Amino acid sequence: MKEKITVITGGSSGLGFELSKLFSKIGNICIVARNDKILNVSQGDIAKHSERKVLAYKADVSKEKEVKLLYEHLTEYEIERVINCAGAGKFSNPEDITSQMVEDLIDSNLKSVMFMSANAIKAMKENGGTIVTVLSTAALKGNPQESVYCAVKWGARGYCESLKAAFKGTNIKIVTICPGGINTPFWKEDCGLKPNITKFMDPAELAEVIYNNIIEKKTLFCPDMLIEKL
Repeated sequence: MKEKITVITGGSSGLGFELSKLFSKIGNICIVARNDKILNVSQGDIAKHSERKVLAYKADVSKEKEVKLLYEHLTEYEIERVINCAGAGKFSNPEDITSQMVEDLIDSNLKSVMFMSANAIKAMKENGGTIVTVLSTAALKGNPQESVYCAVKWGARGYCESLKAAFKGTNIKIVTICPGGINTPFWKEDCGLKPNITKFMDPAELAEVIYNNIIEKKTLFCPDMLIEKL
């Protein structure tokens, strides 16, 4: 039998990194990110505290070809979970959006979810598994300076809802998570907003909540989670 593995995109920093640390305690993991340097450092940090395999794979998961190569790289494993945690934010007044902003947000927040999930479904056809997508409260409501970001998050939620309908009653579980603001490197200097992130959710604390709800139960699973900051 193949060893099982959990694949986590955006697993080298922020919430993805905290989730990776937790899942590495119970099984093999593969963290996926675009930045080689950060990826390798994070892999080493996680491996220090895990007795399981901690793999690192460099990929831009908004690119279909790179996602396919990732799954080919993992063919010796049974993919138990895929956690879509990669994403980026760019914000502006509604009248100031640009084509580059639209393309970047579609790539990082929508295409990535679609390509990772579609290939996960193929990998899980025989043994089943869980596909988790971390969205945002922006997938549930409109925000003044987040018109494009909200649009792509709503699109990703629509995609996940369709997956839930397609695989209802099967051994493939679809989970969506909508957290509020998180204190992570997501909030870059040039993102267009400068909130006081010190009042946002701690990524380690949030990861604990998500982890406890993702871990498979005998008689139930939680398909949707809304998590608000205090």
